[in-house]
Amino acid sequence: MCTLHMFSVYMFLDMCFWTCDFS
Repeated sequence: MCTLHMFSVYMFLDMCFWTCDFS
């Protein structure tokens, strides 16, 4: 499944990344 994770603390700018986890 692909879920949208938002990283604001870990990145310099507020950016959204799509991560696909194949389990």
